[in-house]
Amino acid sequence: MNNNKWNKNYILCQNYYHYYGNVNISCDFRTIDGINYHEEGIYLGKWLSYQIKKYLNGLLPKEQEEQLSLLDINFDESRNELNWEKNYELLLTYYNSHNHLNLPIHLKENPTLEDELEYKLARCLRYQKKLYKEGKLSLERIQKLENLGVVWDIYKNKRQKILLCEMYNINIRENELFKNISYQELYSKICFLSEMRYPIVDKGILHEVMKMSNPDLIAKYQVSIQELINRYYLKVKVI
Repeated sequence: MNNNKWNKNYILCQNYYHYYGNVNISCDFRTIDGINYHEEGIYLGKWLSYQIKKYLNGLLPKEQEEQLSLLDINFDESRNELNWEKNYELLLTYYNSHNHLNLPIHLKENPTLEDELEYKLARCLRYQKKLYKEGKLSLERIQKLENLGVVWDIYKNKRQKILLCEMYNINIRENELFKNISYQELYSKICFLSEMRYPIVDKGILHEVMKMSNPDLIAKYQVSIQELINRYYLKVKVI
């Protein structure tokens, strides 16, 4: 991008900052004046996010960095946000592959690359739980982690799962399922099977949906675990 175009977009950010008092610009905000939404305008939030990413990767010219600093952009905070999102994406990928976030507390001897990744994710998750207990985790982050089945009070969650299993005659001795599935996922899968009129337990055998990972569920039933949680547990209307 040439300097003239960069300066033009920067002026739009200035206008936004002076009018709204911050540059917390939504990624879908389009504008031609930096203040009002306009269908033909540029995606100002996306442009600013790109500049911040360039800074974090050491690619933003010093002059542009100084100009953006005048808009009270906290680059250290932006770095933390980017790191959090990267770790969240790793957690999401692991959850989609394994259908749980039961990560090892200790690193194995002679660990593989996968063992090291799991240990790293476990430390990351423990830190998020620490922040939660201290009241320092944002509602947005709490929701995103809960969508992956993260349980803040493991004992409360265990009691809820036992009651739910008893209600639907699910044998909680199926240890692997009971250990690996969150209450949100358990509840949502039960609601899904009930709505589809599938037996949850048939002749002592648990329906396959209850044990399915996210990719398997999508492949066979064209619905993700997250969609089930949104639909039944979070009661988000699916259009």
